[in-house]
Amino acid sequence: MVLILCLSALGPGADRSGGDGQLGFLFRNASRPGAFQQRRLDVLQPQNDLASALVRQDLTELSSLNAVALLVIQMVSQGDPETGDHLRRVSQDGRLIGEGLAQDLQRSGTFVGHLTLFAALHDVGKVAVPDHIVEGWRSRRRRTPRH
Repeated sequence: MVLILCLSALGPGADRSGGDGQLGFLFRNASRPGAFQQRRLDVLQPQNDLASALVRQDLTELSSLNAVALLVIQMVSQGDPETGDHLRRVSQDGRLIGEGLAQDLQRSGTFVGHLTLFAALHDVGKVAVPDHIVEGWRSRRRRTPRH
């Protein structure tokens, strides 16, 4: 006998009649008939609520991290268009690399999305460097022949 519990994006006691907000499923196995009577289900419900809360927390943290990353990239791009262009190119390279790695490593599209987004953050420390130092470096780089 198998019991399938839905992990909900909604908190405990919320109205689930709309059917929205499913995060996944939690499977419970039992070898004896009648193992999932109401009394047992009442005992399992807090565990299901806890599992749902942990998944919700992980998704919230990941969503917040993505939002912060996008904000930082946007701020850097507005303050320094040349760096913004560089971040976009690196992000595109990250996507191409991610797509190749995803097949080899059997990773999902989420992996590619994260690599694409977070590759652009490699220069985030540059935000703290004063503009005159960055401009001096760029000026020297333009005058130095490349081999």
